[in-house]
Amino acid sequence: MICGGGIDPMIEIMAMAGQTLEAAGAGIMMRQSLLDIGTYLTSCGEQLGMLSDSILILADTTSTTNNNGAISSQRMAYASEKMIEAGTELKLVGGNGTKTKPKGKGWLKG
Repeated sequence: MICGGGIDPMIEIMAMAGQTLEAAGAGIMMRQSLLDIGTYLTSCGEQLGMLSDSILILADTTSTTNNNGAISSQRMAYASEKMIEAGTELKLVGGNGTKTKPKGKGWLKG
C-alpha cells in the first residue's frame, strides 16, 4: 500500500479524504439522503485510516528519540474509527436499518 516514498503517497490519500468530507458537507447543505451522507463519511473514515497507517510507516522510517509520529497515527486512527462509526449510524438510519431510537426518557440514561 505505502512504500518508502515519504509523504508523496499521503497527498493522494489526504486529497480523497478531503473530497469525500466536502461531499458530505455539500450533501448536508443540499439535504441529500442520510444514506448518501453516511456513505461519504464512511469513505472519508476509511481514507483517514489509510492516512493513519501511512503516518505510522513514515514515523517508523524516520524514527528519532520522540514518538510523535506514533501518537499522531493513533489519533488519526481514532478519528477514522469514529468517522466510520458515524457514517454507519447515518446509513442505518437513512436506509431504514435495524437501528432504533430509544422511546420515552430512555435516552437520558447513560
